[in-house]
Amino acid sequence: MAERFPDFQVEEIQELKENSENQNTKKSTSTWLNVWTSWAESKNFETNLLSYEAKQLDETLQKFFAEIRKKGGSEYKPDSLRVMLASLDQHLREKDAAFSIAKDIEFSNSRKVLEGKARLLRQEGFGKRPNAAKALVLYSTALTSQDEELWSKGVLGSHSPQSLIQTMWFLLTQHFGLRGCQEHHDMYVEDFAFSTDDNGIEFVTYEENPTKTRQGGLRKNRRVVQPKMFATGGQRCPVKLFKTFLERRPEEMRNSGPFYLALNERPKTQVWYERQRMGVNSINSFMKNMASQADIQGKKLTNHSARKTLVKKLKAANQPRSAIIGVTGHTNERSLADYEEGDEKEQ
Repeated sequence: MAERFPDFQVEEIQELKENSENQNTKKSTSTWLNVWTSWAESKNFETNLLSYEAKQLDETLQKFFAEIRKKGGSEYKPDSLRVMLASLDQHLREKDAAFSIAKDIEFSNSRKVLEGKARLLRQEGFGKRPNAAKALVLYSTALTSQDEELWSKGVLGSHSPQSLIQTMWFLLTQHFGLRGCQEHHDMYVEDFAFSTDDNGIEFVTYEENPTKTRQGGLRKNRRVVQPKMFATGGQRCPVKLFKTFLERRPEEMRNSGPFYLALNERPKTQVWYERQRMGVNSINSFMKNMASQADIQGKKLTNHSARKTLVKKLKAANQPRSAIIGVTGHTNERSLADYEEGDEKEQ
């Protein structure tokens, strides 16, 4: 008879299993399970989904889907309802349930209730996204662009710790198609490498860490295309600015360590940055602060705006969607739907 694993090995095995799961999926599942639990408790219903028979659970879910609201009483958006169904079904799969509320015919009535509610909400305008991040305007009557304003007004550049680190964020988002916050926060200096092409032009490559769409594991899902950031010459040369940023870091962190470091607001030496990592909230506010510094008004500009701007620039350059997702790292072309709104010139 095989010897039973010692407890510490069992714990390690469980940790490895948990590490294989998508962290965003785990968070969503936990969130919606709490919503279900709160509603069930308010109705004096059993909160454990696994304790229900399929028919009984279908009937209960019909009530839940019809009545569910946010804490303040407002409706969830239709897309959120879709995520809710998937999250609750994910929870049941994790617990080895014998049924699927998202697929099995026994739950067709509860899914019809959810579908009907989603359609009604869309008819009432709940499917619209007025607060979605906007791209920077690429064209204006003055034949300038808002990203040009960021340079001309000194928001971008290498004249201060703030402007230089903002420039790094903006350039890396534009050249490597990075998401606006978490991917930046997780980066290390070691993730970048300098190379030279056959014509002697220097460029920077980036080997990304696992992301929410490329989890790593046994089959690391690399981007089809590895974007490169080429030297262009001049004061705005991205490779030159990248090297300047490295030179402004503490000497022992110029070749290693977290990429984004806290600012030294009043540097007395050539070192502009501290030895501790910059926080997520500081990185997440870059675009908002930059828009304020440049007095860009009238649009909801967030970190995601820089990524949308990249897509619009590639579209304006007549790049096919297949080439665009090679730069942005989207898993398929349908993912670009959220980036498709036309600017004034396209309209």
